[in-house]
Amino acid sequence: MSFEQYTGSEYWDFPTLHRWCLALCEEHKEWMQYEELSLSREGRPIFLIRIGKNVGSTPNFWLDAGTHASEWTGVMSAVYSLSEWAKELSDPKACTWFEKNSITVVPCVSPDGFQALHEGEPFIRSSRRPPLEGTERVGLDPQDIDGNRKVLLMRWKHPAGPYVMDESASLGVRKRTLQDDPALACFVSQEGLFVEWDGCEWKHAPLKNGIDLNRNFPVHWSPFSMFGMDAGAYSLSEPESRAITDALYRFKNTAAVLSNHTYTGALLSQPYHPDSPLPKGDINLIQELAEQAVNGTDYRVIKVYPDFVYDKSQRIIGVWADFVSSNFGIPAYTLELWDPFRWAGQTMDKPAEFFDHPDQDVIQALLKKAAEEHFYPWTPYDHPQLGKVEIGGFNYFETIRNPPRALLAEECRKGHRIAENLRKSLPNVLATYRMTSLDENTYRLDVMLENIGFLGTSATNRAANLGLAARPKLTLTHGTSHSQRTQYLPILAGWGSDLYKQNLVYPGLSAHSCRAKASWIIQGDTATVEWDAGRGGRGTLHITATNPD
Repeated sequence: MSFEQYTGSEYWDFPTLHRWCLALCEEHKEWMQYEELSLSREGRPIFLIRIGKNVGSTPNFWLDAGTHASEWTGVMSAVYSLSEWAKELSDPKACTWFEKNSITVVPCVSPDGFQALHEGEPFIRSSRRPPLEGTERVGLDPQDIDGNRKVLLMRWKHPAGPYVMDESASLGVRKRTLQDDPALACFVSQEGLFVEWDGCEWKHAPLKNGIDLNRNFPVHWSPFSMFGMDAGAYSLSEPESRAITDALYRFKNTAAVLSNHTYTGALLSQPYHPDSPLPKGDINLIQELAEQAVNGTDYRVIKVYPDFVYDKSQRIIGVWADFVSSNFGIPAYTLELWDPFRWAGQTMDKPAEFFDHPDQDVIQALLKKAAEEHFYPWTPYDHPQLGKVEIGGFNYFETIRNPPRALLAEECRKGHRIAENLRKSLPNVLATYRMTSLDENTYRLDVMLENIGFLGTSATNRAANLGLAARPKLTLTHGTSHSQRTQYLPILAGWGSDLYKQNLVYPGLSAHSCRAKASWIIQGDTATVEWDAGRGGRGTLHITATNPD
């Protein structure tokens, strides 16, 4: 497959995505590197692409997508960003940025589930990991039973059903009331067959592929179950979660992380828990950056706790963005692309609560809009276990979970805008020096490091407290003996480090400086200083008294 710009016009399956990424790296081999991290359970590559001239020594921005198999918009938005950044490489100014910074993109964290859904499998949360040992699967198993490569809805009449047939409703069915005629009552489920069918019980079987990779990371991890999904046998039990964790740990110069998901039209921010391990200052910094990141979009910022929790009595565990911020001290965000509520003309103040206590008016508005876009008429079918049923409904994956194709490009542009804003937040350390003559062959050498980026060189106080972000280090080599003398500077603040508390009524300087210097007395007028500012990158100064930088 030759490389062509991706414009957001269509959804791709995994083979198409993978071929495009390989072609992209081949087309821009001077700037882009493909790296296979691991293989999925079914042998598909879990891979990343790094963009930059000096990827190991420059501040890094991380973007990932596809942790959840059905959230195709996030994957395509990451592809859109890759395409846009590739286009920028023809601009000398952009090339300068990519010489001094890098971007890492994992386009599809969970390729098995992603591909299975594109092949017509029923809903999969993440990967195709089999049920945990000891799981009893008795009940309805969703699957395509009429051979149209889609898993739609199935309805059948019965006086005990919680729905009624009503042709005036969006899908021809609605929730039952006490006033309805029992003769119109029906059951509605996904189409499928009953596992361990006893000819009697109508209930849903536990999910065949219930692992939620975004509950499998080692932060507040414990055995977990919600909506039929689990967090794995233990933290990092899955090849996908292990692969990206190991990769991020290797890329120690990463200063900001964005993880693409759907849906809500919001950027989720810290804290995730009432007892977050992050200092208050870090939570405020992450919030401030989030609010700046959504500039240029109609997205909002939502704090996960208390505003995006499904059940306040149950802790949200093992989330990638929370793990990255809590354990690595990196500002990390979950981007919930696509707002089907707004698309349906609804306002949703607390979207997480909707899943536990859905408003029927909102449900009907969503279904009405979805049916207008993709409605499959109810069609009679002879079910081998239930007898006469009807199969129909709507395309969930391209209406509610993801936008209709005509609206995909707009969501990709929003995702890219937020990624662009976040990459602009990286620390940006400049190194300069001054040589002052003291006598004929003796000089005072002053080397100053100055951070002009939003984020400080440790990104957060949490990283510094955990020892994950060392103080800037400068090593001097000079003279014929090439003796080395090392000095350490304070961690350098960014202009955004205390921005959340700056105001023009009481303006002031931060308690931490964005610049610091090291000084030496040297013999001879040439020297080399290697500097390492951690997440602010590293570099080398070649110094002469007659040619100051």
